[in-house]
Amino acid sequence: MKQTKQILVFAICLALLFCVFPGCSNDWAADFDDDEKIASSSSSASTAGSSIMTINNSSTIKYSSFNGKKDMWSVNSSGAGAITLEYDLQINGGRFKCVLVSPDKDVTVLFHETSSDTKSIDVPEGKSIIKFVGDGAGIELRIKITEGGDSIVRMLDLDRDKKGSTSLMGD
Repeated sequence: MKQTKQILVFAICLALLFCVFPGCSNDWAADFDDDEKIASSSSSASTAGSSIMTINNSSTIKYSSFNGKKDMWSVNSSGAGAITLEYDLQINGGRFKCVLVSPDKDVTVLFHETSSDTKSIDVPEGKSIIKFVGDGAGIELRIKITEGGDSIVRMLDLDRDKKGSTSLMGD
């Protein structure tokens, strides 16, 4: 009888946890296509097998598994900014995309499939964020970001909070 009572109490507690905290689970697949969630200010990613190496303004980034969204670079502009992206992306399963989130929370997909390309993008006034978004993605990415106009690009410190950053241009 005592064991049955303990099982019942445990089951009730478990049910309450699912009712009270339903928003705590991460549905990476649903979030992948939700621009509102992508544009939100918080990074929320689960990664495995990561390797990031940056020299000057060129980075080599690898994830054996990437789920969620991660702020990677900030781009500040007074209104006459631009950036040029030279990239080589290999996706080894899952879905992955790199996006630019404007100060107005508009989301622009910069690249999203295995490819190599060079793209120039005008950057709006204010602080924009370049984010990675993934759903079970394994990736290998080589990327070089060149500043144009009045833009200032900074790689966000990936091991600490967003207060720390490293300039891509080595200032």
